[in-house]
Amino acid sequence: GIYINPTAATGINFKIDGTVEGSKVVFGNKVYGIYVTAGSDDQQSANVTLEGGCYEFGNNVQLGVDCFPRAGKLVIKNVTMTSSYPYSGSPLVYYWGGKPENENYGCELENVNITTEGSGCLQIGDAKGFWTSASDHTGIYIASKALVKNCSFENKKYSRENSDGKYSWMASALMAAVNSTIDVESGSFKGSTASAYVFSSGGTINLKEGTYTGDFKADADRSTYNTAESNIYYSSSCDITGVTNKTEQNEHCKIGQKSF
Repeated sequence: GIYINPTAATGINFKIDGTVEGSKVVFGNKVYGIYVTAGSDDQQSANVTLEGGCYEFGNNVQLGVDCFPRAGKLVIKNVTMTSSYPYSGSPLVYYWGGKPENENYGCELENVNITTEGSGCLQIGDAKGFWTSASDHTGIYIASKALVKNCSFENKKYSRENSDGKYSWMASALMAAVNSTIDVESGSFKGSTASAYVFSSGGTINLKEGTYTGDFKADADRSTYNTAESNIYYSSSCDITGVTNKTEQNEHCKIGQKSF
């Protein structure tokens, strides 16, 4: 895999240019494909851009693009990604949480096609989205923002590895956590568990246009995350004929139509 660990005080910019016709990157046997970590200083972050080309992640690669807390900006554009990892235990593209002063989109995907066998497609936010201490991982929650434009995401199936199971909620196309926001401008999104899922730590998914196949699901666990509110909003321009169920776990969840 590719391991990006910025140590310079000003951070780094890393780009894979796949705009040459026929460009392909294949990841085979490692747990991670592209792994972006960060140092203890807030300034030690990496901005990562993947533009053009095809990325193939083999059946041992659990995380295709994994941006750890304190990440810089992640931009993926004009890219095709496929994953043959058979189990639903992790997302293919995982943006944990950007730097706390980043109020704009920390993650942007445009013209990105993702197809996975078992993995989820895109998750924004994690329970420890920002570490106050890199040594003990003591965390405070921060919210991340993602913009998704003209993309196609498909999770083919939910599959667990053994009787202990993996996580059914990971077999989803769009996933938000820790009060993070995903704004979807357009595209096609299909998940065997859900096309859009906001986890129990809260968040918002705004669906402005696009076609959705698979449930809408929103959970909120106020006993663990005392400010959790989970929302999925869709406009009248969305095609949701493939959405069988809209499941709100409790009164802190809202799934409904909205004008943008």
